[in-house]
Amino acid sequence: MAPLEEKSDKQAEVGKRVKEIRKSLGLTQKKFAQKIGIGNSYISGIERGFKNPKFDFFFKLALLFNISLDYLFFGIEPMSIKDKIGTKKDERKYVNDIVTREDLLWFMDHSILFRDTMMSFSSKYQLENEDIIKKNIENFWKRKAQIKEG
Repeated sequence: MAPLEEKSDKQAEVGKRVKEIRKSLGLTQKKFAQKIGIGNSYISGIERGFKNPKFDFFFKLALLFNISLDYLFFGIEPMSIKDKIGTKKDERKYVNDIVTREDLLWFMDHSILFRDTMMSFSSKYQLENEDIIKKNIENFWKRKAQIKEG
């Protein structure tokens, strides 16, 4: 029974942070829900700790509003990714601005949550596309052998 209570406490903490984010953006539950693409009653449930959204909700929230996933899940300040950036050189370091390999590596290096998320998506993709990946690898080695022979 204790683990369920602990989970509810964590959901309530996350819900409070979601509400804080929404209010800091000056949005009603309805407007906030529209921007994210979900129902406002679902937002209400999240904010009150009754709903446990999937990771996609948090990832979308982070992308749309430049919110730190570390803040969303663990309450680690600052709330905004923008506030985490130290130098002018790094001002473009927002999740939705990842364009180059260097940008991706920067996030992989600076956020454990981002790194773990990317690894999860990668594993899921590999599992779902195992046959295609194997076929592409076989074709690669065949082409390499043909080039070497030819």
